[in-house]
Amino acid sequence: MAFVWCVTLLIIAYYFLKFTLKILAKVFREIYKIILVNVESKRRNNLSKDIKSKDITLRLVAEKVLDLDKSADSWGIILDYPRAFLFSGSDEPKFTWNWTGEKYNFPKVNEEHSNKEVYLKFMEKTVRVNYVYDRSDGVRGMLALSELVGDLYEIRYCVDSWHSSDLAYIALPIKDWKELETKFDSTGLSYRFMPLPTIYEEFESNAFTEENSRNYK
Repeated sequence: MAFVWCVTLLIIAYYFLKFTLKILAKVFREIYKIILVNVESKRRNNLSKDIKSKDITLRLVAEKVLDLDKSADSWGIILDYPRAFLFSGSDEPKFTWNWTGEKYNFPKVNEEHSNKEVYLKFMEKTVRVNYVYDRSDGVRGMLALSELVGDLYEIRYCVDSWHSSDLAYIALPIKDWKELETKFDSTGLSYRFMPLPTIYEEFESNAFTEENSRNYK
């Protein structure tokens, strides 16, 4: 009698285990499908963003920033379109200009060294970079770059990047800035994009004022 009960219990356990494994397999298949759908959705979103980033012009990126309400942070747009902006972090001005310029068809900037000095060359113009070899050199390189390309382009500082170690700037043809100033007025333009001075100390005193160090909520 005990033997029969043992066999019966084994049979019950076998079918219960079989049923459980079948249910688990079904659950895991559904989880796998959900994961695949999420991965594909993210891939499509990234592809869509990449296409959007490729199609948009620098002028339209600037207008996206200027169209924001003053209570909104423009840093998200800078992150969405990184190739549209120049950054003065650890990258040399030649690299950041050419990286953006490759996408938006800027003439190239070259770098030359002479007697321990660094020079930037753009078309027929050459400017010395006033490096002092401290953390201010990123901005100093951008100020030199601004002077270098200033006959054709104006580089402006993106005020909402104040909190980042990689300060952001945007370069537009001078004609575009004039048209944007007509559309948004000079105050609206300067609220997001600060014109660059030629002297580092002036940049520092203008860029990091209490008014420009904004904490959006």
